[in-house]
Amino acid sequence: MTEPLAAADVPHWVDPASVFAARFSSEPHCFWLDAGPGAYEGWSWIGAGAREDPAHVMATTCTPAAADRRRESPFRGGWVGWTGYDDAAARAGAPAFDGADGVPQDLWLRVDRLVAFDHAGRTVRVYAPPGAVDDLATAVAAARGTPAGPP
Repeated sequence: MTEPLAAADVPHWVDPASVFAARFSSEPHCFWLDAGPGAYEGWSWIGAGAREDPAHVMATTCTPAAADRRRESPFRGGWVGWTGYDDAAARAGAPAFDGADGVPQDLWLRVDRLVAFDHAGRTVRVYAPPGAVDDLATAVAAARGTPAGPP
């Protein structure tokens, strides 16, 4: 297990789509868990990390960290990923596609940079290793404007 990520507040609200376009869209391993366009409540998370062995992730027991719920995101790092439906269905004996399309049935990232958007509070907080958290907060704060559309 890696060390917990450090946190820093972004001084103003920034549109998640602008942050993704400016900071994470070119990352080889990134994610965006979204509360939805125009959300007024809930959380969105954008970030990046390194691929992790699915067997290691599944063998790990996670325990929730204590947090000041008024300020902290419910997700502050760890893993993000998926286990494919077909693989799980096959293990349960249900009909399933054989997975020969080249898409991995499990893919997990160990999050090393994370931006949490609290839509109700209109606040943004970043999480990163201690030596990188201030730079990430600065980059996120600078990601203003309307994100570019598809080419």
